[in-house]
Amino acid sequence: MAAVPPAALTTGETVPSSFTFDPSVANFNVPLDAYLKTSPALQGICVGAFVFDDANRLLLVQRAPHDSYPLRWEVPGGAADAEDESLLHGLAREVWEETGLRTRHVSGLVGKGYTFLTRRPLCVCKYSFVVDVEAFDVKLDPNEHAAFLWVTEDEAKAGKCGDVDLTTANPSLTLTRYLFNSTSDPSTFRLSASPLQPTNTTTTSPPAIDVAMFLQRSALAVARRAAVAPVARRTFAASVARRDAKNVEPKASVGQKMKAFEEIKSEEDLIGPGAAPGTVPTDLDQSTGLERLEILGKMQGVDIFDMRPLDASRRGTLDNPIIVKSAGDEQYAGCTGSPADSHVVTWLGMSRERPMERCPECGSVYKMEYVGPADDGHGHHDHHHGHEEPKTFADFVKPQYW
Repeated sequence: MAAVPPAALTTGETVPSSFTFDPSVANFNVPLDAYLKTSPALQGICVGAFVFDDANRLLLVQRAPHDSYPLRWEVPGGAADAEDESLLHGLAREVWEETGLRTRHVSGLVGKGYTFLTRRPLCVCKYSFVVDVEAFDVKLDPNEHAAFLWVTEDEAKAGKCGDVDLTTANPSLTLTRYLFNSTSDPSTFRLSASPLQPTNTTTTSPPAIDVAMFLQRSALAVARRAAVAPVARRTFAASVARRDAKNVEPKASVGQKMKAFEEIKSEEDLIGPGAAPGTVPTDLDQSTGLERLEILGKMQGVDIFDMRPLDASRRGTLDNPIIVKSAGDEQYAGCTGSPADSHVVTWLGMSRERPMERCPECGSVYKMEYVGPADDGHGHHDHHHGHEEPKTFADFVKPQYW
């Protein structure tokens, strides 16, 4: 069986907000902030959805080639946001955003959840749920996922569906162990995922339209479009940053207004107001320059340095190289082959004078694309008119061998 490529989501439809859930998961029917107050050690919550079709097959989605863990398989899910009415509504939103499926009923919890550290690092707990949906017409967002599959229990245990290898985000785990967060494979597929809980249901009602929330989401969208660098899709770290940012009120502790990310127009705007006398300044009070721009960007869900992984879905060629954007005169890129992690990291150095390099391990070609400020006649390149870059072995290789 071949993986199914993504189909576009239909515009105009809204995120489902009315669904039922089993009483066993009622404690997740609370907002993110309220849940985190009961678990001080946690800084965030992730949710995952186990969606089964009428043939008792589980839905898997394949991560996009430009995302972290590119082309790995997983169940739909993501980070719960502070804007979600509850963690269960965040689950329904993630299912809708990633698959276009509308949640009808949340049957129960899969396992007990597990805790992990992000790169920041933040302490996060992920909970997975069995989710019943209204229909099975999957429509992926190509910015997040490349394909989807419906897999049987035997295929999940074998880690292979037809000619597709079901490699997970953690290749050291079997697919079934990864999905069920267990130390051993479950004896049966859906029964292992479904909790043995009462079947009485509680109904959620659609929340009233929150004008403040609507304006906040609109402002975040504007901020993303106004970023000074290519904008990555919302990451979990950005979601947590926005949640924390709600408690940060702009202040003028030393007679200066604290400007938000979308208000930054010049270098003078990147100077913090400082702290009041006798108090300890925070990073938001005293940061300046790029550090301040990065902090303000994260508060609005914008990654100004665009830390997304390079495209690992293919090998670059001279005619179609892998593009590496750089705001400076030189740039290093680490190649791990295609698919990602095919070999150890090989670091390649590129510059404006020598923008293309080839990985000696796998042969993939990379090209630096300069996106920095235009030369003003006083830059580095105007002081070395007579300089010639030293030749290397690559200068003597015939073009046909590339």
